[in-house]
Amino acid sequence: MTEPSQADEGLRISILLAQYEACSVHHGAFYNLIWQIPAVAIAIGGGLTTLVFGSAVAPVLRILLLFVGTIFMAAMTIALERFRMFQMRRRRDLEELERELASLGARQIAWDGDTIVRQIRSGEFRARGVYLHQFEGFLLLRAMMYLITTGLFILTLLTIVTAWR
Repeated sequence: MTEPSQADEGLRISILLAQYEACSVHHGAFYNLIWQIPAVAIAIGGGLTTLVFGSAVAPVLRILLLFVGTIFMAAMTIALERFRMFQMRRRRDLEELERELASLGARQIAWDGDTIVRQIRSGEFRARGVYLHQFEGFLLLRAMMYLITTGLFILTLLTIVTAWR
């Protein structure tokens, strides 16, 4: 079997770098979406609740609006989970590409929070003034999305019960 030529190796490196760049862009895009969804959810949930309970709305319309809002919040919560899943997959892709590029002198980058927290605790990486570094923000976002969705669902049920009295 023949050794790969320099042109073949150059093409391989170009492909790896292009894949790395695409994965990096995807990772960042999912990161942005993950933080935008809860902001939109709070605005919609709060606005919907204010509209439904802050004005004279017929009970049937109130129930319908709350039900649609609950479905929308559930869809946004599912989207949040899926974007996180895609982000984690891209992070793994980046780590795999970095391993392939390591033979060419590329260094591996810490992509997950646990690794960075371990580096801070060991003193390998200093992050002064970052006192809550051990907490993962995504877990808080996830809890908030489930809480808002559940809250809208409960408000829908309570509105139905109240309308039937």
